[in-house]
Amino acid sequence: MTLGAWGNLGDTGPFLRAGADTFLFGNGKFYYSMVEIPRGEAGWTIMADWLVLEVGATAGLAAVGRFNAGDDGSRRLGGVPDMGSYVTAHVMPLRFHADATRVLAKRNGNASPIDVFSGALCLSLTVGHATLQGVAVPPVLHLCGDAMLMRGDVAFPNLGEQQTSVMSAGLSFGLGGAGSSSN
Repeated sequence: MTLGAWGNLGDTGPFLRAGADTFLFGNGKFYYSMVEIPRGEAGWTIMADWLVLEVGATAGLAAVGRFNAGDDGSRRLGGVPDMGSYVTAHVMPLRFHADATRVLAKRNGNASPIDVFSGALCLSLTVGHATLQGVAVPPVLHLCGDAMLMRGDVAFPNLGEQQTSVMSAGLSFGLGGAGSSSN
């Protein structure tokens, strides 16, 4: 979560935010987590009737975290800086987000960054009409696809340091809505 200020120059303007972020991802063979505090974001936002676009840069301190692979490959993250960039665009009915982050983690005293690239594309479709306590609530079906690529060195007990890459992709859907009263 970050909080900050936006320089309103009509439909566009710079922003500056500060706060914290957390991340947890994994399964039985891979685990990546990070608590980033503090975190800063700076960039530019464009808001028009049909478009919301934000482009920004991020920087922070990975206070604690892990980058583990396989049955016994592990790597601790903590007290290391990270930096990245992102773009988010929302043009109804589509929303797109992509980001890249580099964690400047150390390995045996040598620089060995962890790179994380992710992206998502969502489609929101109105699928009918409904009312809830007299308020029009059009049901909206949300369909999303996402992908992530992570790479970095991991220490394995019998193999030593090994470059490891992990990719994931997924699909999700949800049903929701927002209503407005005519009163």
